[in-house]
Amino acid sequence: MKTLTGENIGNEEIFRIVYSGDTFSDGLIPLHVLQTELKSLESIVNRSIEILIRTGKLTKYHKKYDVFILIEKGSIMETVKIIFKNPISGIILTAIVGPLITTTYEHFLNSSNNTDQFKDEIQLIQGDKNYKNDLKQVLSPLSGNNDNIIINHGTINLTISTEDKKTIEKQLDVEEYDVDILKDGIFDETLQGVIRKLDLDAHGANYFGFTVDGGETRVPTSVASSFNLNDYRDILGEHVVIKAHVKYKDGEMKHIEILSYELLGIQSSIKY
Repeated sequence: MKTLTGENIGNEEIFRIVYSGDTFSDGLIPLHVLQTELKSLESIVNRSIEILIRTGKLTKYHKKYDVFILIEKGSIMETVKIIFKNPISGIILTAIVGPLITTTYEHFLNSSNNTDQFKDEIQLIQGDKNYKNDLKQVLSPLSGNNDNIIINHGTINLTISTEDKKTIEKQLDVEEYDVDILKDGIFDETLQGVIRKLDLDAHGANYFGFTVDGGETRVPTSVASSFNLNDYRDILGEHVVIKAHVKYKDGEMKHIEILSYELLGIQSSIKY
């Protein structure tokens, strides 16, 4: 299935974790170690999705999902499959949860600030003691001098050795404080509220004002198409759900560009 723009529609993401080295040469791992590691891995996946929703890279529609972990025979390889209930863009699916986890480990391994893609997410993780403890527990099976863990997603592989594990644990122990990230930029969001007609702006373009349920009021709003008031007369003052590009500055909504809308309780919509 494809979107109108030709993007593949899917609903799952897959990444792999492989343990190798003398400790795992016989394909065995102590049960209590495996249980702790799997529990922490599941927690990292769940918390990563929560953080990505909080920072706007995923939407509230991605709160519904299942996580499966396949342990392959003959090796210590875990394949993590995240199946979202609602189909989303394949572009997102191939590079979101796995890359965040990989980038987070790289950040604590190298004390790297080269994490622009997930800068906001890592700032939240730095203040999340439970997440950081789970990062340690995923590495806990490493004990031998030549043990490694490989985190793979697509063509990207991150290898962490037992020595790297010690470095990461030391960095994870540094105390940080959780902070609220002020959104800055344009985000794809789904909002619920009321649209009202406003005056022309300085450029002569017609704008609406959108009042978000329980949130900001009369945010300047435009439509991602040529303007025709008759097309939208039935939604002015009505309760709607919209999909939109939302521009933020220092956490404040500055502009909304409507991509599609649906009247609440009525099975009709206009999309672009």
